[in-house]
Amino acid sequence: LRKSKQLLFSVLEVIPAAVCLYAPDYSLKYANKTFRKLLGDPEGRYCYEIFHGRKEPCEACPTFRVFETGKPEEREWVNPSGKSYIIYDEPFLDVDNTLLILEMLVDITSLKKAEQELRKSHEELHNLTAYLQESRENERTAMAREIHDELGQALTALKIDMALLGEDIPWDLIYLNSQVKSISALIDSILNSVRRISADLRPGLLDDLGLKAAVEWQVSEYTKRTGTKCRLALTREEPDLSEEVTTNVFRIFQEAMTNIARHAGATEARISLLKKSRSLELKVKDNGYGIKDSQISASKSFGIIGMQERARFCGGKLKISGNPGKGTTLTLSIPLEKAGTDDQNHHRR
Repeated sequence: LRKSKQLLFSVLEVIPAAVCLYAPDYSLKYANKTFRKLLGDPEGRYCYEIFHGRKEPCEACPTFRVFETGKPEEREWVNPSGKSYIIYDEPFLDVDNTLLILEMLVDITSLKKAEQELRKSHEELHNLTAYLQESRENERTAMAREIHDELGQALTALKIDMALLGEDIPWDLIYLNSQVKSISALIDSILNSVRRISADLRPGLLDDLGLKAAVEWQVSEYTKRTGTKCRLALTREEPDLSEEVTTNVFRIFQEAMTNIARHAGATEARISLLKKSRSLELKVKDNGYGIKDSQISASKSFGIIGMQERARFCGGKLKISGNPGKGTTLTLSIPLEKAGTDDQNHHRR
């Protein structure tokens, strides 16, 4: 037993963690080299004196709780110099059946510092992403307006000029009349492309009529473009959201519909935008292949990463799940400042 005890204390003496033994009266029976270097010679001293500079035990002392319950505990402690430690308290019986506590202090200062730096980096990255998204939206809005106003007006004027020119050409000049009609048809086609490009950059409905109208328009355009059957359920009232949040919700919806068109192989999609008691919920569900967990967490799934970042910017939660052969479901929940209407208060089409 003496040899085992000597071996134990020899091991404890050289480990890098600070280790000590407490008796029930809070006095220290042993402290290893690291402990003595950190907190000084423990002989004749008590834990509350060493750690807290007190002359009596602390109220709600965790060490006393371990003595009382006989169950191990762990906690954090920051010393006066600002270093952080994890303290592990493990109760055990001495050879004379006296309950002692083996306490180990592990320095986690560098880990804490790394966590703080990582948290700061995440926050800076989040702020940078939000700034880039806002800048991108501003640029898209400005570009959409310029295309719609400048190019659209120029093409409209050109169409009017061609119509006037057509009126001045004698009816028997068949070739020229045919050319005028052909050019007018081309101008109409270009005007439609201009409107579509402008709307894709920034739907005017989103700014003029709100999120509901923009979602309904997007579903209609998606159905025309892909032939996919869509079922849409909308909340009765327009959601009370800021311009930034409205834009982010719509962009998440756009990305979800784009993913269905590109990857899902779906024949049907169900979309709902409903107010819950204190949140707005957007749900997009398709009957396609079903996304895999590896695809959701892939580092190159930039579309999903962008949606998750937009959801975080809104203070919301985004959940994506897939069932092989049964489709994918995307659920976005955005908290509302005011309680919303019941989710049954909506219309369907």
